[in-house]
Amino acid sequence: RAAYQQAFPELQAKRCLVIPHGWAPDVTAPVRPTSDHLAHLKGKAVLAFTGRVTGAIPLAPFLRVLADVLDRHPVLRGTVMLHLTGNQTPETLAELAAFGARHPGAVDLHPAVPQPAAIEVMREATAVLLLNNTTYPGVVPLKTSDYMVSGAPILVYSETGEGAAMVRRTGAGIVVREGDADGLADALHSMIRNPRQHWSTVEREAWCRQHSRSALSDRVLDAFREANSAP
Repeated sequence: RAAYQQAFPELQAKRCLVIPHGWAPDVTAPVRPTSDHLAHLKGKAVLAFTGRVTGAIPLAPFLRVLADVLDRHPVLRGTVMLHLTGNQTPETLAELAAFGARHPGAVDLHPAVPQPAAIEVMREATAVLLLNNTTYPGVVPLKTSDYMVSGAPILVYSETGEGAAMVRRTGAGIVVREGDADGLADALHSMIRNPRQHWSTVEREAWCRQHSRSALSDRVLDAFREANSAP
């Protein structure tokens, strides 16, 4: 809201309601309880990113820190696999190729799949990667809601966007400061060591109930009713 009011000063004198993106129950309904998208990575600790990396939230800063971590930690170097499902830009592919040359076999690429299948990938992964190093404070990356409802632990890279606060509040994962190799190593060890249930907190479940698009639609309608009845 503050960002919009700054960009459009005329909104400062008006009532504004911000509704988050949320997750779609009709998308998650077809998701199978068991799937095998990552079967070929059995025995690996899979850090999954689903979707297309954008210029506004780049992958390269994370890759640089991950490369440093794998250089320093032989156990992680033989275990961690970065998996991306989605059609990536030539720039991102070049960055991944450079990372793969430094750490052969540490990257697994897959083309885009329908959204229910992408959620299945999230559920199979050891953890999901949320790139949060946006240049726009307050931004919540669109995939955050799907990550939250997947149940997988969320590794949040950078504290810039609002997604970091959301994950911290709910205990759904770990936030790593941008450029913090030691913090990233600790986070990876924790996500490998702790069972999935560790990240399925009461707060996370409550967040998921409150942020389905049906619940968010009710909030919008309630706000309209309240505004309509105001004197």
